[in-house]
Amino acid sequence: MRIAYSPYELRKSLDRFRVGALLRVIFDDGVIGYADCHPWPELGDLPIDQQILKLQQKQPTSLGVRSLYFARLDGEYRDKRQNILSEVKIPPSHWLITHLEHVDYQNKQFLEFNCFKVKIGGRLKTELQHLKKLMHHFPSKDARFRLDFNEKLTPETFQQFWESLGDFTERVEYCEDPFPYHGEMWSHMQKKYSVSFACDRQSQQAISHPGSANTLVIKPALQDERLFVLAGQNQKLVVTSYLDHPFGQLCAAYVAATLPHHTISGLFSHTAYEINPFSAQLITEGTRLLPVEGTGFGFDSLLEQLIWTD
Repeated sequence: MRIAYSPYELRKSLDRFRVGALLRVIFDDGVIGYADCHPWPELGDLPIDQQILKLQQKQPTSLGVRSLYFARLDGEYRDKRQNILSEVKIPPSHWLITHLEHVDYQNKQFLEFNCFKVKIGGRLKTELQHLKKLMHHFPSKDARFRLDFNEKLTPETFQQFWESLGDFTERVEYCEDPFPYHGEMWSHMQKKYSVSFACDRQSQQAISHPGSANTLVIKPALQDERLFVLAGQNQKLVVTSYLDHPFGQLCAAYVAATLPHHTISGLFSHTAYEINPFSAQLITEGTRLLPVEGTGFGFDSLLEQLIWTD
């Protein structure tokens, strides 16, 4: 097996960006497939240069293992000259809001959504005001809000926040990772406040404690979804991208589309970054991603134009 890579940047602004690499894998049987590798060192992943080194040394991390899985899948469909997403239906997505104070209420695409994932927890007092404004803007009872705290709170600060929401708590579908996972504490808090928790960072651990989290978040870039399908049948499953490259988004979309049951997923993460040649080729229909033209996961012409380093 030979692995080549092409580094990329996903820009949020002129001075803020994230880095990763697309991979081109030539398997021993001659199949050639592509994949994304987008680490989050601040969440414990090795940086991209070390990820690539581990792959080339045949000692991949969990992120690398999944990259190889998707590269193989991509390569098999490229060999057949077929698009992997052409025969499945990608489920609808929520709209990702990374900064409540910067919501563009004039964005026509944003206004098509009725399910919103909101990153929150850094500045709760200010964010609470903006969150209520957002909820006011979508008064329909069908509009749902998923609050992602990234473990920034404590049980005490979560309690204060939840009580401060007042009647708006009825609009919250779930609170994701409100504070570091603890099965018994999460179970207690869910019952005490009639709140639904979603577990992301420790979602595999939460499978064996179904009372602690009503929803499990699956990130296919890191996790094998089969673990959740077999063990998490009493909990709702939500598939999200790893806020990675558009190629990685489509890999997550494939997993979301092939789960036994469809639910609203988190696949519209390209909206967190400035447009690039790959995201410009993404096709959407309302709240759904659609297949990108090409074989495998698509992007054939763009992949051919990249410079690859062995």
